[in-house]
Amino acid sequence: MGTPRTERFGRFELLEQMGMGSLFMRHQALATEAPAGSRPVVLTRLSPGLTEDPAVVEEFLDLASLSARLQHENVVRVLDFGMADGEPFLVREWAEGQDLGWVQVMLRRRGMWTLPEPIVVSIGMDICQGLQPAHPHVGLVHGELSPSNVLMGNGGEVKLLEFGFNRWTLRKAWAKWSVGVMGIKLKYFAPEQLLDAPVDGRADVYVLGVLLYTLLCGDLHVRSDFDGNTVRDVMEGRLIPARQRNPSLDAELVRILERALARSVDDRYPSAEAMGQALAAWLKAHAPTFSRETRKQWLASVLPPATPQRSS
Repeated sequence: MGTPRTERFGRFELLEQMGMGSLFMRHQALATEAPAGSRPVVLTRLSPGLTEDPAVVEEFLDLASLSARLQHENVVRVLDFGMADGEPFLVREWAEGQDLGWVQVMLRRRGMWTLPEPIVVSIGMDICQGLQPAHPHVGLVHGELSPSNVLMGNGGEVKLLEFGFNRWTLRKAWAKWSVGVMGIKLKYFAPEQLLDAPVDGRADVYVLGVLLYTLLCGDLHVRSDFDGNTVRDVMEGRLIPARQRNPSLDAELVRILERALARSVDDRYPSAEAMGQALAAWLKAHAPTFSRETRKQWLASVLPPATPQRSS
């Protein structure tokens, strides 16, 4: 059997294409000067056509510069960015694990539509940890906290993927491909994102509320039958009460979700740090011995024992 065909891009050897969408192409890659046995990286490039627009290229590099400043254990790290062969690129660390969307699918195949409250709260706390330094110190909003952008690591850790590199944040490129944003992603936008109003870190607080709602309630916070209904319900604050989805949900968790999902930004938690503190207080009161190891063991007990690994 022959060796896989590879391609060169600048100083990188592209090993395997991981995905191609309307905005980006992603490859598993190795730096040609890397020592033998080095781990691969994930190399992101703009999709063909977008590199011809100087405004899109500039925006890509601006976001890359901000993302590179965000170094936190709960965020997949940016290692490098720049131009090669006339194209902008971004290089991220290779982080083993499964995205949260995949975890949900596997659990639902076993009849588990909701996750235990301490598991969900602990995931939310780690996401808040990853968001907190980005908002005030870097000035970067994640923009799309859907389950596919949260990585569950093999050691029980939680890491945020695609920080700032998504359909909402890369605005100039999105304008060229706006049709592609319709669908499930709309349900992970805050009202101000849908209205194209000014956005700050409280948009991520809202979308984190959506994410936790789905994990605790087994379904979304709005109707999911038609995109037009979704947009209208989110913008008008017509959300399905959490206890209508999950009657046994703890009352304090309901209040945390309601505050995160407030239509007005001024009624939400003022920061990811504040929401994280509320989640931490709940966990201390209701599951004081809970730890990352507890989460790791629980995931290992409910997920298939042998699954192909994904990476960022």
